[in-house]
Amino acid sequence: MPYADRLYRANINAVINGDSMVHTVWMQADQGNLQSNLTQLVAERVRDKWAQFISGGNDGSPSLAGLLSTGTRYTTVQAYKIDADGTASDVADAAFATTVKGSGTTGMPSHVALVVTLLTGAPGRSRRGRLYLGGFSSSTTLTTDGLLAGTAHTNLTTSAGKFYTALRDNVGNDLIRPVVVSPTLGTASKITTVQIGNVWDTMRSRRKARVEVRQAANVDA
Repeated sequence: MPYADRLYRANINAVINGDSMVHTVWMQADQGNLQSNLTQLVAERVRDKWAQFISGGNDGSPSLAGLLSTGTRYTTVQAYKIDADGTASDVADAAFATTVKGSGTTGMPSHVALVVTLLTGAPGRSRRGRLYLGGFSSSTTLTTDGLLAGTAHTNLTTSAGKFYTALRDNVGNDLIRPVVVSPTLGTASKITTVQIGNVWDTMRSRRKARVEVRQAANVDA
């Protein structure tokens, strides 16, 4: 099944406790001129709105920097134009300012994350998306029973909704909006709701830079 038309994938690159992490946002352009620099404009919009998602400022959203550990920082956004066969035909980069980072103490392990579920109003798993958020500070986000603290939960959910709302806008001559992409169905569906639960998840197979040190003990047979 081919990919939907006019799709752009934006990878938000982060470093969490020395490990490289990627958060992916899909965007679709409405029918328009599809200007030649649209990939660059997509990269810059996602960078700017993610910076405001972390630091505050998307329609009055609160700063989340204190919920993230000092070991969490964001480096670049890489955007790609995705062709019908799934290949990238264009690439653009937009660098974050060095101030886009966490400020909380006692960082959690890099693979510990929260899941932002992206709903489109259409039934079926192929119409739902997800975004993993990692790099949190346990001192500002954990309850005594290991759940996401109530105030942090509210601020994260509100800010995630404002982030996806802020992404939808005109850039140059084209209207772009965040979508959930299904290569199986060949669809791109508008996001209508975001949800975040208060139970922690893990980002599997994300340990890239960290070298594991193992110890062994003999067992008498």
